[in-house]
Amino acid sequence: HILLDAEKHLSASTSSDARCAFLQLFTTPRIRRAVIASLILMFMQQFCGINVIAYYSSSIFSESGFSLTQALIASFGFGLINFVFAFPAVYTIDTFGGRNLVLTSLPLMAVFLLLTGFAFFIPMDADAHSGSKARLGVVALGIYLYAIAYSPGLGPVPWTYAAEVYPLRVRDLGM
Repeated sequence: HILLDAEKHLSASTSSDARCAFLQLFTTPRIRRAVIASLILMFMQQFCGINVIAYYSSSIFSESGFSLTQALIASFGFGLINFVFAFPAVYTIDTFGGRNLVLTSLPLMAVFLLLTGFAFFIPMDADAHSGSKARLGVVALGIYLYAIAYSPGLGPVPWTYAAEVYPLRVRDLGM
């Protein structure tokens, strides 16, 4: 209630046009830091590779040696893991904090993507159409662990952070 009263008093004392509010995003130091932090988080969310993995997961699985049907089932498993492990974020964002979740999930995601990438150095079996069981297992494990690390961390945290970090008078512009 006190915050809303302060926001109302502040917005009444300043110009309420959209141009002035937009300029506040860059001229007010507290809001400028919020903009920078939000941009970095949103960039890292997109740059971490989740969209590429989600879009090409069936191709990645088939290139590692899965049959077409197995690749589609494994790709469904990736989506299911991504969906299921987003639910712990509801509890962990407030419990552990978004900063801790991001700082934990980013290195784990990097390690799991490296694991997946290096799995392609495991040689294929004599039959060129089937990968070795070790290669299949390591690729699936790496991608699934990547999704498990992404879902409660870098998946939802940038959105909740950006929704909470701006003052009410510029929240719509900041988002």
